[in-house]
Amino acid sequence: MHLTTNNEPRSRGSKKPARVLRREARLRPECAGLHPGLTAGAWDSAAMVADRLLADSLMSGSHAALRGRVLLDSYFEFRGGASRGGERDGIRARREGAE
Repeated sequence: MHLTTNNEPRSRGSKKPARVLRREARLRPECAGLHPGLTAGAWDSAAMVADRLLADSLMSGSHAALRGRVLLDSYFEFRGGASRGGERDGIRARREGAE
């Protein structure tokens, strides 16, 4: 993939910018109280939202977000991009006292 002069990706051999569809997520308004750091109803990169929630979870001492999906369908709506399941495979929480 090449970049155009305004840094938009374009397909090889094409003069038109390629359409890049990133996965986006937004918090459902009825779930706003569960994630006070997020603005309910605002679309943002799903990866960025997941990273934010994971960081908040780790800062609060919880390891729950390390298993399974970070962005649950019951709390978030999604659009664009490709869904790959959204699960963090192979990541385990470190046990206290373990090195």
